Amino acid sequence: MPFSYDNNKLLATSIAKGASHIADECSPMQIGYFERNDSYRFSAAFVRVAETTAWSWQQSCMAQWIKNGSDDLICFNDIVEGKHVTRIRDVARKKDVSIIKLPLYNITSDGKWGVSINFSRLARFRPGYGYSKPSIPPDNFRSCSADGLAIVNIPSGRTELIVSFDELGKDREWQDDQYLNHAQFSPDGKFVAFFHIGGGEREKQVRFMLIDRSTNNVAVIEEGRRVSHYCWLSNDMILATVKKSHSPSDWQYCRYKIADDLSVAREQCALPLETDGHPMQCPIRPGVIVTDQRANRFGVDRIILAHLATSQVLRLGYFLLPPNFRGPLRCDLHPRWDRVGEEVCVDCMLGQQRRIAVIRLHANEQLVSH
Repeated sequence: MPFSYDNNKLLATSIAKGASHIADECSPMQIGYFERNDSYRFSAAFVRVAETTAWSWQQSCMAQWIKNGSDDLICFNDIVEGKHVTRIRDVARKKDVSIIKLPLYNITSDGKWGVSINFSRLARFRPGYGYSKPSIPPDNFRSCSADGLAIVNIPSGRTELIVSFDELGKDREWQDDQYLNHAQFSPDGKFVAFFHIGGGEREKQVRFMLIDRSTNNVAVIEEGRRVSHYCWLSNDMILATVKKSHSPSDWQYCRYKIADDLSVAREQCALPLETDGHPMQCPIRPGVIVTDQRANRFGVDRIILAHLATSQVLRLGYFLLPPNFRGPLRCDLHPRWDRVGEEVCVDCMLGQQRRIAVIRLHANEQLVSH
């Protein structure tokens, strides 16, 4: 979430104005924030606090706020001495607090734990998502027994590989073409959900998986259907966008209930949405989500507010995606709530430039919560 815990700062990144090619990944990127003014609107002044050279077009540098009793700590991925790391930085002092020897994907809500994946492996198999620099020859990748999903204790920097590719792929014939993506802690930090992907580009399979951190037991949430994006609704419930067939309009939203024995029950939602999206639940109104309808053939992306219990939807607005920003360079909206459920920020295009837009919800846009 880019909003600080006091909701007064909006974390953001900035790259050179002319950067618009896949080769521009991992060029110098500025990290900073926008701050609210006296009228509770975000100032246009971008406060720079750091720089990184580890970022991708679709997932940036994974910059996020760390809860520590103040609103001054962020973490983001970078390259130090030729290796991907996480920098913990005090934005008030503009100084690093610590450096973690692995790059983080997500952190727990209490700021104590992080989950790490191999971003070089991700870049090799999924351009636009991992870090293409430093360039690592294929034969220099860590072996499948020493690579996989790792947990990091943020205060101490201690790391642990909790499941390897050898373990994940033991019932598959996948070899070095395996990779991970979209790893997210459950709200209480007990579980980590993630995508395990392999099979090569022609026969690529996405397995939506889960690991219980207390036992390191692994379960498959979904593998018969293609899962694209998801969010946690509660400590044992996930909402995901799921595709049943090759039809471009055959997307649906499904809930997955996780039992104590890690068995999973799937329930299809009745939302009248037929495209992929990036759902996120409102922090103060359970069952109310914001999501987007992916760009149609005219390049129109829509922001949607939806209520899962009633299947009501409300279109908050739309944005145009220029035709030359498709594929790895595309600018998905990635709608994200603020801390109090009053605003949503989105990534968007203004002309040929990437921007952040903040949408403030009015009273009549909250009807879906009733």
